[in-house]
Amino acid sequence: MGAILLLTLIAYVSLTYMIAHRVKSPGTSSTHFFVAGRRLGFWLSTGTLFATWFGAGTVIAVSNAVYEKGIHKALLIPFGAGLCLIVVSFFYAEKIWAAQLCTLADFFRRRFGRSVELAYVLMSVTYFGWIAAQMVAAGEILQAYFDFDLTLLICIFGLVATVYTVTGGLWAVTITDSIQVVVLLIGIVAVFILTLLSPDFTWSTIPSSHLSLFSAERGLLDVTYMVFLGTFGTLAGNELMQRISACRSPEVARRSSLVAGLLYLVIGSIPVCLALMAAGSPNMRGEGDIIVRIVQTLEQPILQMVLVISLLSAVLSTIDSALLSVSSLISENLFPKRDSNTHDSIRFAQKTVVIVAGISIGIACIGESAYGLIHFSYAMSLCGAFIPLTFGLFWKRGTTRSAIASIGIGLCGWIADVFVADPPFHIPLVTFILAVSTYVALALLEHRPKVARS
Repeated sequence: MGAILLLTLIAYVSLTYMIAHRVKSPGTSSTHFFVAGRRLGFWLSTGTLFATWFGAGTVIAVSNAVYEKGIHKALLIPFGAGLCLIVVSFFYAEKIWAAQLCTLADFFRRRFGRSVELAYVLMSVTYFGWIAAQMVAAGEILQAYFDFDLTLLICIFGLVATVYTVTGGLWAVTITDSIQVVVLLIGIVAVFILTLLSPDFTWSTIPSSHLSLFSAERGLLDVTYMVFLGTFGTLAGNELMQRISACRSPEVARRSSLVAGLLYLVIGSIPVCLALMAAGSPNMRGEGDIIVRIVQTLEQPILQMVLVISLLSAVLSTIDSALLSVSSLISENLFPKRDSNTHDSIRFAQKTVVIVAGISIGIACIGESAYGLIHFSYAMSLCGAFIPLTFGLFWKRGTTRSAIASIGIGLCGWIADVFVADPPFHIPLVTFILAVSTYVALALLEHRPKVARS
């Protein structure tokens, strides 16, 4: 099984690389590299949005958390994250597309100035944790089948993701994402059907505590907070807005985000259901990722190979998006003086992809859990970038001072959330309220009507 799986993975990765190289962007500018020349149609846009969202957080991290703690662990992902795409479709997609951005930091520069642009770029450090979470999950999947050190597997997978991301930019990534979505859907749906047919897994044996959103320690505020964080914590993500900007029309941007969000909610619920059924099965005691253990219990070698390829496809799709996102912020906004319409700009962008990947691999090797890395990434985005983005799009008031103040408060709250163990309240939620109040207060003060002197 191990040798056959290894050969299959090598063949799949080689095929993915060849496709990426074959369809790489023909353009000579960083705009082609990062937003695919703004030519994505409905199907490609929907596929890459879904693939970007459906990564290790949905398949591995959340299913493990749901298996151990219950369905409330799915509030952040997939339910909150799925609602995010739907909210973007109705309120943000057309405005972002009309702005014709290469990165979301471009919007902050135009609306608030260079200092806010740089602040957003600096906040992108949380992407390193997001990418690392995907790499950790990929390493754990491979470790279930190959007797190698986890650090080595993380490094190998990170190298593979880096090479094919560097090869072709967003256009090549979009094509490979669409192929990987098909592979993923086949694998995850096949596992779900066979699990439902297996006598080892039944709905009736699921512990009642796993089906409850509320408990003595968890009330309505806690549940609302997790959904709120999942919905708005990723909305100000650069990778999401780049895909919106890459669509060929505002209608495509709006429809593709809606369909991708609905598809994500449906397919993202499958790992949650599998984890709940596994929680009620006596055969699932042990260690390791619960989805992998379920498939091993089904004793279907072909299915195991399909699942591994499907899971790695999901992780690859998320990693390549995040790598492009961070590298675009560095090359286009942190060092913006080069001519973006030259081959030199593409080469610089490719170098930044490699640097970002290297840092992320280092973070992944430290050993933090994937779920924890994802939570901290969401909290930073919610408390920092979401507020000036939303007010900047929908309210004419507010200047650089308003945006910087709200971002500063958000950053302080995020640091507190990282270092304060077991706080008595949700620090990101309180920080969000303070940051919104500060932005509004400063915006109103800055636009007070002048009193005529007598």
